[in-house]
Amino acid sequence: MSGADDAVMPGARGGRRRSWLMATVVIVGIVLTGLAARQVWRAEDRDMRQAALTEAHIAGSAVNWRHIERLKGSTADLGTASYARLGEQLRRVRKMHPRCRFAYILRRLSDGTVISLVDSEAPGSRDYSPPGRLLPAVDASIVRAFVAGQGSTTGPVRDRWGVWMRSIVPLTNPESGQIIAVLGMDVDARDWNSTLLARTIGPVGAV
Repeated sequence: MSGADDAVMPGARGGRRRSWLMATVVIVGIVLTGLAARQVWRAEDRDMRQAALTEAHIAGSAVNWRHIERLKGSTADLGTASYARLGEQLRRVRKMHPRCRFAYILRRLSDGTVISLVDSEAPGSRDYSPPGRLLPAVDASIVRAFVAGQGSTTGPVRDRWGVWMRSIVPLTNPESGQIIAVLGMDVDARDWNSTLLARTIGPVGAV
């Protein structure tokens, strides 16, 4: 009986070694795939942020700065040609970039507070911000754009309307070089992440 047992044991040990080897291969594969997914996610996120910032710069370059300077930043702007033209332009920006939920122009006052000048929402809309409305919270990207003239895409940023990936670019008077406003474009963070996931799955699946 002992001889029969001895004959079986080497095969059993070999089976156990193969099982451990297979488990190790699976674990290493999972770890490598996770690392690859993380790297691809980060790379795609960087590319999407840069593309969103480029879109905001292009939109900002088309804004007529003279219309901005004519705005008083109050309800007195309602009904003026400059307010109407800027609002229509922001609505066109949204149509050109379907992922963009809000497009808007902000002004910074001398005391550092930031107000809404005009946005892409039609007056009377639930999400409409009238001219002169004070922003209750100003994130760092808006401050950088006004103070340092630096555009950026940041997020997720939470405000009263939701959670967003936000692109902010400064708007200047080309004659004086002064920053007179900033343009913002907000993308719903859920839509952003869905697109990011779709762009990540392909490369990771190949891995």
